[in-house]
Amino acid sequence: MKKIIIILMLLSLIPSACFADFIDSFYYPRKECPELFRWTWYNTVLETAFIAVATTDLLQTYNFLYVNPSKSNSEVNPFLSKHPSKSRFFTCATLAISGHLFIAWLLPQPGRIVWQTAPTIVELQFIKHNYNVGVRIQF
Repeated sequence: MKKIIIILMLLSLIPSACFADFIDSFYYPRKECPELFRWTWYNTVLETAFIAVATTDLLQTYNFLYVNPSKSNSEVNPFLSKHPSKSRFFTCATLAISGHLFIAWLLPQPGRIVWQTAPTIVELQFIKHNYNVGVRIQF
């Protein structure tokens, strides 16, 4: 049940990415908002893609560590221990994904696109690696 709640919380960040332009207009009236800091539809697509792939990696890792545990299974993320507790695992994952959205919102346009694209590509490589070694998502 906790896993489903965490997944729903992470997926609820997608509308946040969609309304980032509205938040910009709240803080900056349209005539005053610097062009470099405007949130575009392209930023929404990139951030939504990141949230989706990060959540997929989260689910794969959860299944690897907790659903089909083995003594040889261990986390390689340096911010977590080799065998993190479920609460630490979900807390770090949730903070990382929501922090990514917040930092993307703060960055100016050229850096924002790099910030949104690079981690998405890295996460895709992790998902591909996990899939190739047999890690699947199970509910």
